[in-house]
Amino acid sequence: MKSMPREFCLSVLCTSLITVGLPATAADNTAMKALPTVQVTGQAKKLANSGKASQGYRVTNTNVGPLGNKKVLDLPYSVQSVSSDLIQNQQVDSTPDLLKYTPSAQVEYRGGGEIGRPQTRGFQADLLQNTRIDGYSVGSHFPQPVELYERQDVLYGLAGAFYGPSNAAGIFNSTLKRPTDTPLRRVSQSYEGHSQFVSRGDFGGRAGNNDKYGYRLNVMHGDGERYVENSNLRRELVGLAVDSKVSDKTLIEANVSHYVYDQTGYPGSFGLSTTATSLPSAADAKKAGYGQSFATSEVTSDIYGARVTHQLNDDWKISGGLQEQDVLRSIHGASNKNFGSDGSFTVTTSESYTKQELLSNQLYLNGKAKTGQFKHDLVIGTNGYRNPSYQAKNAAVTASTCKGSIDNPCFISNEPAWNGYGSFEKTGDTTYQTLILGDTMAINDRWSVMGVVSNGWIDVNSSSSSGSSESGGPSHTVNYAPSYTTALVYKPRKNMTTYINYADSMQPGGTAPTTANNANATLDPYHTKQIEAGYKANIASMEFTTAAFRIERPLAYTGADNIYREQGQQVNHGIEFYSRGRATENTTVMGGVTWLDPKLKDTLLASTDDKQVIGVPKWQANMLAEYDLPQVNGLTLTGNLHYTGKRAANNTNTAWADGYTTADIGTRFTKKIGNNKTLTWRLGVNNVTDKQYWASLMPGNTEGNTVAASSAYLGEPRTFKTSLQLDF
Repeated sequence: MKSMPREFCLSVLCTSLITVGLPATAADNTAMKALPTVQVTGQAKKLANSGKASQGYRVTNTNVGPLGNKKVLDLPYSVQSVSSDLIQNQQVDSTPDLLKYTPSAQVEYRGGGEIGRPQTRGFQADLLQNTRIDGYSVGSHFPQPVELYERQDVLYGLAGAFYGPSNAAGIFNSTLKRPTDTPLRRVSQSYEGHSQFVSRGDFGGRAGNNDKYGYRLNVMHGDGERYVENSNLRRELVGLAVDSKVSDKTLIEANVSHYVYDQTGYPGSFGLSTTATSLPSAADAKKAGYGQSFATSEVTSDIYGARVTHQLNDDWKISGGLQEQDVLRSIHGASNKNFGSDGSFTVTTSESYTKQELLSNQLYLNGKAKTGQFKHDLVIGTNGYRNPSYQAKNAAVTASTCKGSIDNPCFISNEPAWNGYGSFEKTGDTTYQTLILGDTMAINDRWSVMGVVSNGWIDVNSSSSSGSSESGGPSHTVNYAPSYTTALVYKPRKNMTTYINYADSMQPGGTAPTTANNANATLDPYHTKQIEAGYKANIASMEFTTAAFRIERPLAYTGADNIYREQGQQVNHGIEFYSRGRATENTTVMGGVTWLDPKLKDTLLASTDDKQVIGVPKWQANMLAEYDLPQVNGLTLTGNLHYTGKRAANNTNTAWADGYTTADIGTRFTKKIGNNKTLTWRLGVNNVTDKQYWASLMPGNTEGNTVAASSAYLGEPRTFKTSLQLDF
């Protein structure tokens, strides 16, 4: 009977979707009288910005899960987007590179940037709820192929009302490239680093009677040495998206992709000793010995998805679908542990194997209605996932070690005899399901209010006494995990929006350690709260966004009584400003700055209380500028400056990572060849000054109940990138 609330709720939802029907408004058939010819002049309606370089990389609309497609200007939340044009022109090929253009976001490395967790406003994403593709859950701790995405939208702040219990890290939603209405044929060849060659192909179009069928095929193969001698990165991608216009009201979409990410010989992490009083300055990442030549991270990810959208009438539509992500990950690691203030460390090897089978679902009914003078934008829907957990049955090999220092790294001469994947044992099963109800009510042309409420159901079944870290711990069921958000919006002008929102979002409760008196107990979900006020404006060809916010996340730890329970808070408040667009006819600017004060409150230890959160900078900024030379048609100069302020390296705040600034420069030249061919050449140099810096710090503890330190990761050195692209 424990699952009855969810079954009852889903039954009500399905019944509503089946029985809904709203009459269409009859057309006025009154005959028109003959009128004299009148010439009308006026400004044509502006087309929506879709992230093109010619539009200053502006994106007019975004998809907010159950709310559907919305104008960014009208949303009472801070949303930033990175489009495929920007990805191509800046030659972005990794998630950390992608997120540096959104200065309230970053990646917390975990074994490396590509298997790290993204975060916004100082809160890290959880494994499955904060990272999404077309609104479906995917693992945040796996590499993503940016070549497959039309854009990535980052929704800052709490999103539990839209997607159910989740961390306060916001939502990172990637939109897949879909079939194009006009034929697309694009191939490119790029070169990066020492000998990294990458070939890409992007093909799209429509076929059949009345262009009934559409396709989009993306392929990519890259292999070669990177910035460290004897290192290597191999990436392979095949992605196909198809659709069928069953009728003028029904669209069926499907997609499948296969992605391989295999890196070898990259610098390992530097685990700061808990007794260290300082973090040594960052070293040259190109120097061999900070990683071992045999250390690898290999990930294979397969994604299958399908979705149906049906327009019931002019005002109402229903959409729903499924997506499966299957992942195998193998890590043969070599990390630099006990990193002391003097720069000494001990290299230690390890191996781990991960298997994931994640089946996500969504079903939404969106529509418009009117009650008296008030207009309503309504949604009722559900989303969720099922995630079995697995544990590799093979035991890890005995670790190999050597001692070195930041000045004199060491090498392990013999690669360990790794056990390999072997077989996996199923250790549990986790199911999340969320029911969402929402209404955005327009009071008049200037004022509107939004209210969205959801309830989440969580079922965790574990076959082991301690459970799996990725399944959420021992068996438990939560039938009541409500989240909600409400917002008041005022538009002083059509091109301006002011708003204030409040959100109360649930976050899954933690599991008590085996040493606690309530060992293995799973706590009820926590209430994370946010208040945010913001202003947005579209002026000429530019857009401006600013927001001030405060977010409170409860902490849970084992106190002096040895009972694990909710106590203390992480409180982050800050201000962010962002702008992008065409500043002049020939100039594009895109960038912003974020000030953040992230603190742990009421921790167990006086030495960690009211201290800054590990790895989160108070200041972070990024500014991209492009200039189209009027003297040379098709030639564009680009430059990017990125700044990250100093960050705490332990939760007593006695050790810090220095702030850093990196500069990227580049150029591109586009030339039409004949009637239907376009050639684009790009050249870029990232980190042109070869700045040595700590790119990320992963906290050893996020609650402040122990004197924990961090694991630091080196930033990439100066990197040359060039590519030649042909559209035909």
